[in-house]
Amino acid sequence: MEEYDEHIELFENYVAGEMADQEVVDFEARLAYDLAFKQAFNRYQAIEIAIKTHYRNELKSKFELVDRAMDQSLERKQRIKKQLAYYTTFAAVMVLAVYVLVRYQSPSSKELVVQYWPEEPGLPVKMSAKGKYDDAMNAYKLGEYAKSEKILSHITSDTANYFLGVIEYAQGDFQKSATCFKRVDLTSSYYNEAQFRLALVYLRTEKVKESHHILKKQVSDSTEFAAVSKEILKKKI
Repeated sequence: MEEYDEHIELFENYVAGEMADQEVVDFEARLAYDLAFKQAFNRYQAIEIAIKTHYRNELKSKFELVDRAMDQSLERKQRIKKQLAYYTTFAAVMVLAVYVLVRYQSPSSKELVVQYWPEEPGLPVKMSAKGKYDDAMNAYKLGEYAKSEKILSHITSDTANYFLGVIEYAQGDFQKSATCFKRVDLTSSYYNEAQFRLALVYLRTEKVKESHHILKKQVSDSTEFAAVSKEILKKKI
C-alpha cells in the first residue's frame, strides 16, 4: 500500500499524459521489469476505475431522479392542464345549458306578452247614424293612435278607458296603459279583458307578482281568459 501511495502522483501523470517522451519510455520499461511497481499501478487503475464507476453510477442515479421528477412535474402539469380544459368545457356546457333552458323553456316576459296580447280590431263603425266612438275608432284602425287617444280622453266610459289602455300600450306607455285598464269597472263587459291585458302589462313591466295575482283570478273565476292565463302561469312560474 505504501508503494502504491508513493507512486500515485507518477501514475496520475502517466494516465493524464503529462509526462515527457523519455519519462513515458522509462515508466513503461519499469512496468515491464518491476513486478511490484506494475502491481501498484494495476491497483491504482482498479481503484480509479472503481471510483469512476461509483461516481458515474451515483451521477446516473441523480440524473434518473431528476428525470423522474421532471416527468412527474410534466405529468402533473398535463393533468392540471387536462383538468382545466375539462372544467372550462364543463363550465361552457353549463352556461350553454342554462342559456338554452332560459331561452327556450322559460320565455321572457316580453316574449310572453307579445305572444298572448290579444288583437283588438276596434268597435264597428256605423254607416248611418254617427256614434260617439266612430271618429276614435276610424283613427284607431288607421293607426292614428294620438288622434284616437285625444278623442277618447274626452269620453267618460269603461269603453273609452279600455280602448285608451290598448292605445297607450300600442304607443309604449305601459304606465298609462295600466292606469286606463284599472279604471274599467267590475260591472263592465270589458272588465275581464281589461284585467287580462292589465296582467300582461304588469308582466311586460316585470311586475310579476301583480300579474300572477290577476291571472290566477282569471283561472279561479273561469273567465274566457282562464285557459290562456293558465298557460302563461305555467310558462312564467
